[in-house]
Amino acid sequence: MGRLYVLVAAAVLAAALPIARAEIIGWDLDDDGDGAVILEWAAWDAETYTLYEGCTQYWWPGHLLGSFTTDTEEDPTVWIRNTVYNEGDVEPLIWTDFHINVYMNKPFTILDAVVPDPSDWFVQQIVQPTQQGMQWVGSVDYLGGTPIYLGEFGQFDFQISFLGSINYCLELIPTPEPASLTLLALGLSLLRRRQ
Repeated sequence: MGRLYVLVAAAVLAAALPIARAEIIGWDLDDDGDGAVILEWAAWDAETYTLYEGCTQYWWPGHLLGSFTTDTEEDPTVWIRNTVYNEGDVEPLIWTDFHINVYMNKPFTILDAVVPDPSDWFVQQIVQPTQQGMQWVGSVDYLGGTPIYLGEFGQFDFQISFLGSINYCLELIPTPEPASLTLLALGLSLLRRRQ
């Protein structure tokens, strides 16, 4: 009976202690330079562990490359808030859904995802990461109600937890509405006939 009290007391004490997490002491984010996505701005909020980024997407897939440096190998939890502007080179490009692949060099978890704007979009699916070769890959699918037209933007946010310092890549893949794809295919076929 005495052991039971000790175990219960230990469990209560453990629950009352704050959960250890790594402190993020450095971060970096940039696009990969191919012009598909251009990073316009990025900001880190150390109090809320939130990375804000705004970029312009011209075609897809587009890639953002980043890193977080931590002081220990504990699991920090970070919100990545993506504001993506539709400035597609092929008109009309009207986005009806958005897909983000997340690549990391260590195991991680996608904890949550939201679509603050447009407000009638929703998270269709979160696919937890699996190991693929030397990296871990997970994804988030966002599905739209109000299309995102050329010159407009969408915000695609997700929360991750990872083990200590990591390198990552975000692959941004908007899907144009079927009418946009039909017009693109028609344009390409007319171009081929001229040649």
